[in-house]
Amino acid sequence: MKSGNQCLSLLVAVSLYVLINFIVGNFRFQWDLTASRQHSISNTTREKLRGLESPVTIRYYASVGENTMPYDLRVYGDKVEYFLDILEQEGRGNIEVIRYDPKPGSDAEETANFDSITSNFNRNQGRFYFGLSVSCLDRKVKIPFLHPDREGLLEYDMLQAIDTVTNQNRKTIGILSALPVMGGEYSNERGEGVFPPWLFIKELQRSYDVASYDKDIGALQTVPPDLLIIMHPVGYGEPVMREVDQYIANGGKVIVMLDPYSGAIEMINPSLQREFMSSDFRKLLNAWGVHYNSVEVVADMNLRSEVDRGFGPETLHTVLDIPQRYIHKEDPITAGINILGFPYAGHFWPAPSMAGRIIPLVSTSKVVSTVKSDELFRISREKNETLLKSFEPDGRRRVIVAKLLGELGSAYPETERNFTAEPDASQVILFADADFVFDPFAGETVQLSESEATLKPYNGNLALFSNAVDHLIGEDVLLAARGKGAVRYPLVGLSDIKLDIEGQYDEQRLIIQKQLQDLEDKLVVISKEEQEKDTNQFIENKKVLNQLLAERDKAEDDLVAIERQIDYALQQVKNRYQWANTLTVPLIVLLVGAIIIYRRNSHSRAR
Repeated sequence: MKSGNQCLSLLVAVSLYVLINFIVGNFRFQWDLTASRQHSISNTTREKLRGLESPVTIRYYASVGENTMPYDLRVYGDKVEYFLDILEQEGRGNIEVIRYDPKPGSDAEETANFDSITSNFNRNQGRFYFGLSVSCLDRKVKIPFLHPDREGLLEYDMLQAIDTVTNQNRKTIGILSALPVMGGEYSNERGEGVFPPWLFIKELQRSYDVASYDKDIGALQTVPPDLLIIMHPVGYGEPVMREVDQYIANGGKVIVMLDPYSGAIEMINPSLQREFMSSDFRKLLNAWGVHYNSVEVVADMNLRSEVDRGFGPETLHTVLDIPQRYIHKEDPITAGINILGFPYAGHFWPAPSMAGRIIPLVSTSKVVSTVKSDELFRISREKNETLLKSFEPDGRRRVIVAKLLGELGSAYPETERNFTAEPDASQVILFADADFVFDPFAGETVQLSESEATLKPYNGNLALFSNAVDHLIGEDVLLAARGKGAVRYPLVGLSDIKLDIEGQYDEQRLIIQKQLQDLEDKLVVISKEEQEKDTNQFIENKKVLNQLLAERDKAEDDLVAIERQIDYALQQVKNRYQWANTLTVPLIVLLVGAIIIYRRNSHSRAR
């Protein structure tokens, strides 16, 4: 009887297991625990899909038969399938997904070629396809190859394609720039040639019409763009500023990107570096109530980065890696962005007479100071080390990116104001750096074929810039999805602990570094005087020299000791975490086992 009950219980358990698996297998359920919600769609994406008014067709091409695709692409294909199912579900009948397996010589392959999907070759299995096409009415957008390097941007790419084919009115973005962002010819030590538009321009062209206004500034009034981008305005005189002032007075939206030291010019054409080093827009900034120093570069020891400029890695405190803790988390422009890179950035601060408000979007830490841009001109490794040693923070955070709210003043009395801004509305976003969207600092092009390429971002720079564009122009639907594309996720907890530990020694370290610099200066003076003095004076100088050298050695030893103390304290923290991770699971297992044994013994005693 007891054996029969056990068999019946086992049969019921197996039946329940099969039934639950059958039911669950017909539902797609996923619990996304990632901080940036990498494996689930954002609320704005969901709202966009549910608000579609016209049917959208997605043709998905994946050579899944006979394992033609490489293994890593097949794994990525599972995620693509998952997202397509979500899009179809959230579209509520307005999104249709058609799946194709383009075998060689098949009708599916012919359809893939018609949609211009990239044909790839697997050395072991032959030709394969992995891309999609999105169409609505007579409009069509393709993603010729779903590159795994853009996995974090999968939701963004799909949503942008849907938005492009369903949005009938493409808006126009105007460009005013002293930098060759639209592409053109170059000339440097390596030779001459033609280069394509910068990556951020290509990204803008996916959603907007982009036009340069440099050669026809009067068109700002006759054919005004929906948004104007002013980038590194070197040599722009009164006529340009008057037109921009009137454009804003008419309700125009503007992104201003200034730079105290342009690294892009140094790479593109070093012979023009002095002439195009720094930019300013002082007259309009003063009218808006914003201060900016065109010859000050922000230097931050907490946000310093390691850079190889061709002669080995070195620390640059003027090239900043900015983690999420210094990025505005609540503003839609910066929400979701976790890492930014700003080379040689300036800073803004409000004037007492400012009529509106300034909202900091990206800031520095308090361990910050400034460096004159002239000191960075073709700076040597030795000069950079001198700047690091002489660094003295002033404790005042610097604002690198800001949004201006409310009414903006006019720089010219004759400007006719035909627009009244709302107190919480923004017409202008300011960047104290223009290089951060330059290709080497923002991302790289991944070539898919001879005619097709895609973008692999290094950080959140392009996402930040594109978000600023979309926010001002009124197209906020892509903001949340775009922020997931940064490829680096810093270990914020450990880095914060390291910064706190270093902060405890900052004052001692800076005092010693200052002593070292003073000693070096005295040693240089003594060395020059030795050749000009008599024998007695030479002996006296020799004693002083030996004393200075001894003091320098002691200061260097003290500095090394501080670094060792920092490393030791950090290692102690790491050890505590490692022991906690190592012991937690066994302790939980032991605790659960002890509870089970205790309960079993309790039942036995009760019987």
